[in-house]
Amino acid sequence: MESATSETMMTRYLLGELSEQEATVFEERFFRDDSVFEELRAAEEDLIDSYVRGNLSGAVLKQFETHFLKSPARRQRVAFAKSLANAADQNATRAPVAAQRTAAEPRGVVIAFWRPAFQRILAAAAVLLAVAGVWIVTENRKLARHMESMQASRLSQERRAQELEARVKELETRNTELSGELESERSDSRPKPSNPASLVAFVLSPGLVRGTDEPTRLVVPREVGQVKLQLDLETVGDYLSYRTELRTAGGQLLWSQDMLQARPTSWGKAVVLLIPSFVLAAGEHELTLRGLISSGEFEDSGYYYFSVIRR
Repeated sequence: MESATSETMMTRYLLGELSEQEATVFEERFFRDDSVFEELRAAEEDLIDSYVRGNLSGAVLKQFETHFLKSPARRQRVAFAKSLANAADQNATRAPVAAQRTAAEPRGVVIAFWRPAFQRILAAAAVLLAVAGVWIVTENRKLARHMESMQASRLSQERRAQELEARVKELETRNTELSGELESERSDSRPKPSNPASLVAFVLSPGLVRGTDEPTRLVVPREVGQVKLQLDLETVGDYLSYRTELRTAGGQLLWSQDMLQARPTSWGKAVVLLIPSFVLAAGEHELTLRGLISSGEFEDSGYYYFSVIRR
């Protein structure tokens, strides 16, 4: 019962009647098991022989001609099988006449009579070699496609790593420039208070370190009174205003601010906010940026991850 089921499955595979999932499972079987591959090859030979001898009909004949014969290699094998069958039929017709002459003919004539049988053996060997050649070509193509896929994946990962590295360097440069601008503003000609409140500034990019081992580090001196954060916007939505919520890595809400507006920068648009220094304790933090829509509700617009180091 199992052999009949296997033979039916092989015939359906050869005729293209299996689903994509069934065909994949079946291909894994005959690629792993040489005996299954030998059975498949024998089933294919039987199917070709049945077609050549006119034993196929109905839906099986139609599927054979529309699916099986789509392959040029298979069409050549069917043509070869037809020639072989025709030769065998002609030899079978001539055999009775040749048998009557055997007793009267010399030994050399007997050898000539058996020569067609030897030719049929050679033809069968040629068919086997052709099947093996097709299988080898198919395997080589699969291996080549797999290698191309692996190479494309590696190149994509390398490009992604280069883009992230360039983005980190850009943020470091912009942080340095922003700190310089703030220092210049503090040292302008306007009257200065006797005890000015110090301030540091940083630029954060949304989701830049999501899933990495170490988030962006913000070094905040203990004498600093305020921390200025520029939150670059990954996408600019049609929001009336923004709200920020600062939480610890454990989800505890530390600070929030409403009615923030996006402002243009050299890179795009950003939301700038001032946070009291004492709110930022040492450790990892998550800052959520939410946009106010026309219905009066807020929707998440970006996430910013960083760790604070106090010195």
